[in-house]
Amino acid sequence: AINDTGETIGNTLTTSTTGYPPTITTLTPNPVTSTSMNLRGDVTSQGSTPITEKGFYFGTSPTYYNNPKLESTPLNQLFQSGLTKNTTYYIMFYAINSVGVALGASISRTTPSFPWL
Repeated sequence: AINDTGETIGNTLTTSTTGYPPTITTLTPNPVTSTSMNLRGDVTSQGSTPITEKGFYFGTSPTYYNNPKLESTPLNQLFQSGLTKNTTYYIMFYAINSVGVALGASISRTTPSFPWL
């Protein structure tokens, strides 16, 4: 900072905005049954710094940030059970590094109403 007399006060900080966030894709859940589905995502690139968190927004709201955020396994998958039959769920894969947040496309899947599926 500079005071009234033009003197520099405190440390000078330099920041950099170089780098880029991860590149990711939300994959179609497979399999999907009447009460469960396996969520899947793909990390094409970790970006310019390591990924510190990744997972899925998953729930019944089409607005992704209204759904719970669930961390994924190292294989970018997450099995969800206890789902309701004949209900539409919205899935969005996400990944975070020190540069930013990457969001995959939002995919919706409806659980079948038949219990044997």
